[in-house]
Amino acid sequence: MKPFNIFDATGEFASGWSPTEKLSEAAITGILDKAAKSANSLNSIPSPFSRLHIFETAFNFVCKDIVEKKDRSSHAYKELVSDCLDALELVFNWQYHESQRAALTIEQWRADDLQRLQLNSEGRKAFAKTLKLFLNQDFSPDFNGFSIIKYNGMVIGASSPMSLMFTSSNLDKIKGEFVSERYQNGFDLINPSTNIGYFKRIRPFKARNDAFKKYLLDFFSENPSLRESARYMWAYLKAEGIEDMHTHRRSQVKPVSSKGGTPFQINNKLFQANNDPGAADIFNDHIVKVNYRIDDTRFYTAKYKSDDAERDFDFLLPIAESFLNQDNFRKIADLITYELIGPDSVKVVYEGGLATPSKSKVYTASRSDKRDGKIVEIQTDYRLNFTVGIFPFVRLKDANGQIDGTVNNYHKVLFGIDGGSADIGTLRTAAFSMDFYKIANGELEKINAEADLYNAKRAERRRFESPDAIATIYYELNNTSFDIIKLNFPSGFDLGQVNGLIIPKWVEKAPGRKAFAYSVDFGTTNTFIAYTDDTQKQSTPVPFDISESDSQMVMLQKPQKQVGGQTVLSTFRNSNLFALNDSVINQEFVPPVLLKEKNSVFGMPFRTAVLQKKDINRFELFSDLNIHFAYQKAVLDTNAAMTQEIISNIKWDITNSKDKGSKARVDSFIKELCYLIRYKTILNDGELAATQLSWFIPQSMSNAARDAYKEIWNRHSKNILGSSQPTNMVFESEAPYYYLRKRAGVKDPSSVLSLDIGGGSTDAMLFINDLPRIGTSFNFAGNVLWSNGHNQLTKDAKENGIYLGILDAMQNNVAQANDKVIADNSRYFSKMSSEEILNFWIANDDKLHVVEELKNPAYKILYLIHYCALIYHTAQWLKQKNHPSPSCIIFSGNGSKFIDLIGDEELLATVAGFVINKVYQNSSKKLQVILPLENRKEATCFGGIFKDQHISFTPETYIGTELDFQGIESVKKYRDIQERLPEIKESVNRNILNLFAVIQELNTIIPFKSHLNIDVNLPALLQFVTSRSASNFDLGYGIRKEKIEYDEEVSDSLFFYPLIGLLFEISRLGKKQLDEHTPKIVKFANAAAGDNLFSVKSLTEQPSINSNFKISISTSQPDSASFEIIEDPKIHLRAYNSFDSLLKAVCFCEKFPDDPTHIQMKTVTPGQLRRDGDQWVVTERLKIAFD
Repeated sequence: MKPFNIFDATGEFASGWSPTEKLSEAAITGILDKAAKSANSLNSIPSPFSRLHIFETAFNFVCKDIVEKKDRSSHAYKELVSDCLDALELVFNWQYHESQRAALTIEQWRADDLQRLQLNSEGRKAFAKTLKLFLNQDFSPDFNGFSIIKYNGMVIGASSPMSLMFTSSNLDKIKGEFVSERYQNGFDLINPSTNIGYFKRIRPFKARNDAFKKYLLDFFSENPSLRESARYMWAYLKAEGIEDMHTHRRSQVKPVSSKGGTPFQINNKLFQANNDPGAADIFNDHIVKVNYRIDDTRFYTAKYKSDDAERDFDFLLPIAESFLNQDNFRKIADLITYELIGPDSVKVVYEGGLATPSKSKVYTASRSDKRDGKIVEIQTDYRLNFTVGIFPFVRLKDANGQIDGTVNNYHKVLFGIDGGSADIGTLRTAAFSMDFYKIANGELEKINAEADLYNAKRAERRRFESPDAIATIYYELNNTSFDIIKLNFPSGFDLGQVNGLIIPKWVEKAPGRKAFAYSVDFGTTNTFIAYTDDTQKQSTPVPFDISESDSQMVMLQKPQKQVGGQTVLSTFRNSNLFALNDSVINQEFVPPVLLKEKNSVFGMPFRTAVLQKKDINRFELFSDLNIHFAYQKAVLDTNAAMTQEIISNIKWDITNSKDKGSKARVDSFIKELCYLIRYKTILNDGELAATQLSWFIPQSMSNAARDAYKEIWNRHSKNILGSSQPTNMVFESEAPYYYLRKRAGVKDPSSVLSLDIGGGSTDAMLFINDLPRIGTSFNFAGNVLWSNGHNQLTKDAKENGIYLGILDAMQNNVAQANDKVIADNSRYFSKMSSEEILNFWIANDDKLHVVEELKNPAYKILYLIHYCALIYHTAQWLKQKNHPSPSCIIFSGNGSKFIDLIGDEELLATVAGFVINKVYQNSSKKLQVILPLENRKEATCFGGIFKDQHISFTPETYIGTELDFQGIESVKKYRDIQERLPEIKESVNRNILNLFAVIQELNTIIPFKSHLNIDVNLPALLQFVTSRSASNFDLGYGIRKEKIEYDEEVSDSLFFYPLIGLLFEISRLGKKQLDEHTPKIVKFANAAAGDNLFSVKSLTEQPSINSNFKISISTSQPDSASFEIIEDPKIHLRAYNSFDSLLKAVCFCEKFPDDPTHIQMKTVTPGQLRRDGDQWVVTERLKIAFD
């Protein structure tokens, strides 16, 4: 084929390019078809830079047509001019496309790059030489390269000194479609000023956006040399009236650059992008739809056009966060309207204002039109649910009314995702995240996770990868507050990152002036908080509460409405809120409300327990563990139970060296309490510095544990509450008296004994004429009744007699309750100990009616023994310390509930008075007993607030021996006990028997059967205690020895070691088993006096050589007896050989021996006798068998 050359060139044909004269307008004009209908037909000019020259000439042709008012340049040239302007406008709209996450990049090609080509193959060297030749011919000496624009890897265009830009020939069109199939299918950028694609239609300069036209004028004005190098373009612009646009306002622009910082330059001059308000698209290319209504009282939400009251969905704000840098973010939501267009479309309208023009965008589920955004529905597209919780939802202003990060220095934000309907195996916890922004000095600032001064730290508590159907992600913001949250979801739907904004409507409070006083009873089983803002302390304190009006934790979803319009923020039962509320918010975060009402799920008191990760190592609040307010109120879901665990009974483990988390759990528990108190104070106009905090401690707690608690309370009071007041440590038993004294409830204050009975310990305090004189504490309290004695498998032991006795009835009550939460919890707690199960039943007595079961008379003797033991021991303690007997006993504490099951105050006063009189050996005046308030911890907490005198004393322990035990005053340390252990043990056991003797004597004053409905064999009970007390002492003291050092001060009474085991064993004794322990008078008989008869006169007190029967006569029922064959092989042989004469009259033989030479006899059941005058009549024959 003969080579084609457009020039009249001479010379021999050679490969490559040959030098000719410079390509000129005349030369191009001579070959161009001015009637060309396609720009693609103009691409045959033989020059490496022919594309640039074509655009230069196109501007010239079109300009001449405008000036001469002719139309000779045809469609192709007008299209090239329009494409050039489109390319420039695309760069001008760079900020908009960046806000839409368009995959636009800038690359630089520099003339210096030719040097690298010259180092390669011969072909590339020839190419480099040719390019250099034409560069030198076509461009000025200061030309240094091209800035190239790419979209998704496709070259769109590049800079040009001749027309500012030129486009890729792939964007040339034939019959309205790009010549390149790849570009036709892949180039989909929309021009925001026209809402149609770039390069799709011809638009002259004068039809362009004013901001773009103004910037081109500014660009030529600031770079006058371009009017020469791009003279045909400038001539065209002038013909289009660019110079008529002169204004004094400069264009608001910013440099254009790729993510790597590569700028866009035209002839070494920066071409910039529009930075006018609204230049970037304020809307995302998608909108996130949630399947609940967002709480518009707590978050800024858009308006709905023609809203429906039954609407059960909402949208996250589809706003690019960068736009919030320009407008007042608090007003943006008010300016946005959602217009629902059918079930699968929504039009979002920004109504303009604040220097930003009105904008709108349509979102559809299918997004069939590229101009539309996509609706991403969380529930159907992802098959997920999610919730957000923010704690605290309040910000404190400083004295200048500003939000200071050093004051608002703690926020915890929960992002909970329920992937139950999705394919869990494909979910990645890391794909869900939050970004936090604050407005600082009018600028939007993202809060960095790694910053030192303030940050937003992420932690994952539950993870899909565990595997788990739920993921919980916590962000802790330190030393800063925030204004905006961006929620990020997994990429997909051809959108890249999916996200939406939520903007909290913070509750903002100025510093208040009220002085609040709080009192916290951190108990073994339950915790209670009370407070008052009455500085004069002339009104009754109230239980700590969080109402709807002062909620501290706010969720994204709008609370559901109950009957009557009441809003319930938290509910487990009959709730329509999705499962995350039950599984996450109510389990591992802060309850939205703590209400006073009896039927409230959360309130005072609540169980002292934490929920923590099983693989915990950092003990970060909420990220790793939290107060488990839902304990015994809601059950952990199956997945949570695999990765998390509930730890109760944390109070006494604070110094446990074997568990590194023992102190950390207590610290976190108290830390969370202090946060609740802080925000309660702020929300109710309190002054943090004036906050007074009282806390309670049992007297039996070791000095090391007491010091540990003091350090924790003081640290959190200072750092979290911001209080300048010292904390007030109060003994648990002294507080109720201060409250009752205020109420004038004590008739005779001369000697008042206060007994605070908790779950694990009892505190005792004696007040004499209103002053505390002596106190003690011991580990014997309410939970003993439900425990398993000295069984050390405390997590799952279930041998308690009361538990076993009511188990069937309670399982039936659970079924009849018809409550899913109760049923689920019952299954969960069935794996735990009887102590935990009974406390669960009691906590839910409104549904399960366990108290009715506990009223069974069979258990009443246990309650009476427990009550008498407390009175007996504390009376001995007072007498041993030379104090008068009490005139009044005050009961308080959650563990005192069992007292109600014995009787009323008058009966209890009679019982206590009798026991005290037996100890003091005198007849005291009538005793007053004050039973607890309905809420057993109220008196303690209220009293802590009323304590107005700080008298310090050291608790004095009474070890529980008999009062006349020699040298009792010298027993101070456990080493002293160990040295005298045998005699101390013997004295303690005698003292236990003395207690039961007093109880037996009490029956003569208050007949148990008629007054208490207690039917028990008291002599048998005393005999049983006599046989079992010593071994239970050994068990109890052995357990205690493992927890103490011998040099420690004795801080607990030994009296209760045997008693704990005895109560457990008695709970398991049936009537028949107990009767076997009845004390008996034993007599002996040689033979029966006749059929079914023994003669009273023939019985002897000592066995003789002819005796064959042993007769046991009950001391409590002397007309009843049992009989059996004396255990002796010789007697057994004699009885067999003389069966008819000795045994046949009163015995029944079940089996005779196979070998008469080898006789072994056993008693199957003893025979029973009833005395009738001088005869003992057989009522039930003796059953024997021979082996």
